[in-house]
Formats: sequence, structure tokens, C-alpha cells
Amino acid sequence: VAESAMAIERAAFDHDVYIIHSQETGQDQCANLFQALHSADLSVWLDMQAHDLTAQGMKDALSKSRTALLFLSDGVMARDFCIQELRWSKENGCKFVGVMEDDARHGKADVALEKSRAPADLKHLLDDVEFIAYRRRVHESEAMVRELVKRIGHAR
Repeated sequence: VAESAMAIERAAFDHDVYIIHSQETGQDQCANLFQALHSADLSVWLDMQAHDLTAQGMKDALSKSRTALLFLSDGVMARDFCIQELRWSKENGCKFVGVMEDDARHGKADVALEKSRAPADLKHLLDDVEFIAYRRRVHESEAMVRELVKRIGHAR
């Protein structure tokens, strides 16, 4: 019974996770996350891999996503599309998980600055979401991906 309920739940979603990021400071990292999560048997939506990059295409994809992954890097809370994607995620009841860039060479996120940039209705995400650090070294990256898979859950 539990397995059939899980199959029905999965059928309601096209994507296990939808990645929200600033292309300016998070594009390369999120391309790596896309590959790693896809390799972990998750269905992942990322703009650079999508067929429909219109606002409606993004909105539709989020409506069919179980989890929104916010990649927190410099400027993400000042990006109009990121703000809209976060709002659509909330409207659709997506679970949130977070990854934060903490390397200054690659767009390190300043949480206080991002919170000051965030609109009032989204500021709480920076307090409510537990962000894990983005890792590049292989052994650390593998642990990061394992933790994300656990938080996202429901691999296909």
C-alpha cells in the first residue's frame, strides 16, 4: 500500500527538484548540481536544460515540482526571475532546500545582504531554509549530494 501511494505521489510531479539560481553567480555550480542530482536518479529542472524558458514555462515546471532548491549566491535575491520563481514555489507548496556559495571567488552569498535585497514576503526563506555549503572537492561534493538527495527525497 505504501509503495502504491508513493507511486501516485510521484506521478503528480514531473520534477523532484527545480533549481532556482542567479545565472550571473550560480550558473556553473547549478549545472554541476543538475548533473549530480540527475545521476542520483532525481528528476531535475534547470533553466539551461529546459525546452521552454519562458516565464510561463518556468511557472508550469514549478507547478509540477516537489521541491525548490534555492542556490544562494551573490545577488540572487535581487533577480526578478528568481523572486518570481520563489513566489511560484510558495504558491505551489514546494518544499524548500538550500545550497549556499561560500567561496568569494565564485559569488559568495552574504546572507544579511541578500536578506536586505529580498522582498518582504520572501525574507523569511533566508531564516527558514537550512542552507548547506556548496562543495567542489570530490569527497565533499559527494557528501553534499548525498545530503541533498536525503533532503529532497523520493528518487524515482
